[in-house]
Amino acid sequence: FNPYTPKYLPLDALATHTVNQPSALAPPLSDPLNALSYAIAFSDDLTAKDVTRRYTRSYAAKVLKTRVDVSPRGKEWLHRVLDLFQYPGTRPSQKADRELIEDHELARKEASEPMPRNIQDFKSHPVYALERHLRRHEIIHPKREVGKVSSSSSSAARSESVFRRTDVHVCRTADQWFRLGRAIKASEQPAKRLPPRPARRPRRPGRTPSPPSSDEENDGADREGKALYMEPQTEVYVPPRIPSPGFPIPRNAYGNLDVYTASMVPGRGYHSPHPLTSLAAQILGVDAVDAVTGFRFSG
Repeated sequence: FNPYTPKYLPLDALATHTVNQPSALAPPLSDPLNALSYAIAFSDDLTAKDVTRRYTRSYAAKVLKTRVDVSPRGKEWLHRVLDLFQYPGTRPSQKADRELIEDHELARKEASEPMPRNIQDFKSHPVYALERHLRRHEIIHPKREVGKVSSSSSSAARSESVFRRTDVHVCRTADQWFRLGRAIKASEQPAKRLPPRPARRPRRPGRTPSPPSSDEENDGADREGKALYMEPQTEVYVPPRIPSPGFPIPRNAYGNLDVYTASMVPGRGYHSPHPLTSLAAQILGVDAVDAVTGFRFSG
């Protein structure tokens, strides 16, 4: 660490013989047996920090796809692991300033990474997205083009529009949003319609038909296709309020109460997961109803 800069200076006296050239330490991308996916730096006080962005050339386009934090759950797991190597007490002000400068340097290097030139590098890119890589339930809105990329190196190749990853929205049906505690706003039109699935093949004689999957349930599918909505088209579901303690609890068509999230519990009501709640309510003479908190598919 150079206290006059103040920055960390990487030194390599074995392979590249370089000083303060962090990108020279990364192996070439064409080497299939040597890849730099993680660079963990340890300080003299045994604290650790992920500094992979300093030593890689294409962190968002190539390196991130080889790491465990490419998914939200993997990112959370990596944070929990690195938290085990953090200083448990209050750090000196000089140490805090040093880390703030380093964090700013790493964030600036990641933000200054140019747009990929290869079509394949846009897949799962954290910043940019192509329409060809969208899943069936994803949509780009609004379609604000931020660049162009050529589909191939030939002169006759067509250019494709590049969009921000933040403009890619996950769409769900009205029933799927309801299971997340959200309802479709009034007068909202579907942002996307999925084509209806092909008819099932007739089952063979003596073969038991397979149960329908969760996507094949009655969740908005019709002859025009399955209607999908974006999250901005939804709002938090407000359950009907129980007028007074003597009134019955509202029920659905099956005689149950949908409680997929804590916000779906009606006002003046209480959700108890205890298995003997129904028996206790019967002894006390108060109204109780079974709560549907989710579905489990097996078989």
